Amino acid sequence: MSNLKKTPNNTEMIKTNTEKIINTKTENKSYYGNFVQKLLFSLTFFSLCFYLIIYDLNSSNIPLVITQTKIIFYLLIGILFYFISDILRTQEDFSKKIVGIILFSLFISYISNYFLEKYFKGEFYYKILITLGITIGTLLISLALIHFIIDKKNYDYLDISNVFDTSLKKNLYYFIFYFVLLIIYSFILYLYSYGSSKNKILQPALLGLFLMLFVFSFIIYICKNIGLINTYQYLDTFIVLLSIFIICGYIYFYIFLNSFSTICSDDKKKEESINQMNESETVINIMLVALLGLLWIKDSKIWNQFEYLLFIIITVITFSGLFYYSTKFPSTGVVSLWLFIEWIMLWFKNGNNAKNSLHGVFSKKIDR
Repeated sequence: MSNLKKTPNNTEMIKTNTEKIINTKTENKSYYGNFVQKLLFSLTFFSLCFYLIIYDLNSSNIPLVITQTKIIFYLLIGILFYFISDILRTQEDFSKKIVGIILFSLFISYISNYFLEKYFKGEFYYKILITLGITIGTLLISLALIHFIIDKKNYDYLDISNVFDTSLKKNLYYFIFYFVLLIIYSFILYLYSYGSSKNKILQPALLGLFLMLFVFSFIIYICKNIGLINTYQYLDTFIVLLSIFIICGYIYFYIFLNSFSTICSDDKKKEESINQMNESETVINIMLVALLGLLWIKDSKIWNQFEYLLFIIITVITFSGLFYYSTKFPSTGVVSLWLFIEWIMLWFKNGNNAKNSLHGVFSKKIDR
């Protein structure tokens, strides 16, 4: 009798298995719901930030304000890449697929918000609602891609949710701080966009102050996450931040004085200044890409046809930037000089390959 009490019958076994299956499905639904909430929050944060920055860029014709807003955009890109690096640090096999899906969804969100602001002439609140609709659409695309790309036989939504937990918990408070600061920045830009010459002076000055807050918070955010600041380095950190504050104070004073020039210049000169600024930014980006290619070639011990061709292209970009664009756009001078110095170092380090680059491009057989 004691054995019969201890051993469950078939009915009890079926009930136990059924309860386990129900509990497993319930847990999977719970993990799936947590994952969807975290993904929705991340996509909503970046999508709204993208739209607000695009809106701010189109709301001002002052070159200094446009430059400040672009710096805030690049800080957002830095936050995105740090958020992605936290996901990759989990060392799960599917983390790269998750990162690829997130980047693809955010690219769709950015392009959609760009065309929304450029071609849709509705009210601001309607555009915000459309942006939220775009976020829901990118969420559905992300979930569909995750469902079909990630193998559920080896991983479940608990693993995927844990990947987001690790990254989102580290960055949640800074995400909220950045978003609130961006809303205040956009409100001040809108508030002082129209009116007297006094507003045209105050707008770049106030926005420059908020730009410093963005930069300071980003520096503290990076130092905190990489573990650079601890209890024994508070004094050193205070001295460094004080030095940065003094330097930024000079920059802020320059921004305040430069805002007076917006009164004396007409709309045509402003448009020409914006076009020149965009062109110089494009040249700088091209030279930075060439610099990365040059550093990559420097680490290659054996050159193939691609390296030879890349060296020729980088050589053309280097001398064009040094002797033409650095005189046309003085802001490109530092990058062009840096690129030229790296080019000279590569020439002396790997002179044989550099001298024979034309021959290497057209040769079918590469000497090893």
